[in-house]
Amino acid sequence: MAKIYVASSWRNEQQPEVVQVLRAAGHEVYDFRGHEAKGGFHWSQIDPNWQHWSPVEFVCGLTHPLAVAGFDCDMAALDWCDICVVVMPCGRGAHLEGGYAIGSGKPSAILLADGEPELMYRMFELASPDLNVIVRWATRRIRKPHDKVWLGPGAGMTGEAARLQVEILPEEFDGRDPLPCMLDCGRPGCREWSTVWTVPDPEANGKRHVLCHISECEMFDEPQGEKEHGR
Repeated sequence: MAKIYVASSWRNEQQPEVVQVLRAAGHEVYDFRGHEAKGGFHWSQIDPNWQHWSPVEFVCGLTHPLAVAGFDCDMAALDWCDICVVVMPCGRGAHLEGGYAIGSGKPSAILLADGEPELMYRMFELASPDLNVIVRWATRRIRKPHDKVWLGPGAGMTGEAARLQVEILPEEFDGRDPLPCMLDCGRPGCREWSTVWTVPDPEANGKRHVLCHISECEMFDEPQGEKEHGR
């Protein structure tokens, strides 16, 4: 599963839930509130009166050893992660972290809350108010060669194919990165992969391998995708 950086605010009451749900889905999640390497940095550790600092005091605060350690820890986690999820409402720091992740080429999403619309949120691959949608996106966004998934009906895969487990091949389509979804499903980040599976074939002395390009919207982490299709 993915290594995820959750960017948010100390004042965001939903942030612990987001971390918990992502971890329950099998992802490794960096939690800025309680990471052991920094003990959950907060400006109050430097000065209880930090909210009333002047600009000059703020500049001095940025050089404090605790601030430097907290910054270094967060930046290391941003470089470590596969995916960044910004959780609204949040402040300038979380938005800078999201921008850094996007600029580094990392898939990034934002969990929306009430507030003013923001045009530049178009930079995120996914903007949604639904945490379940974010979790599903994160799981599918980090598909990689040699992952094993189950096929669902569609894209010509019907009947027995809906009960087959396939392996994603390391050879990309036409030697390039995976192409966008060939079904034009509209799901953010959905891509097309080369896959292989084995089927019985008496004429081939028992078995044969089947190669096919499959879009991620037809892949499932559990057999047959019963939940996906309401069975």
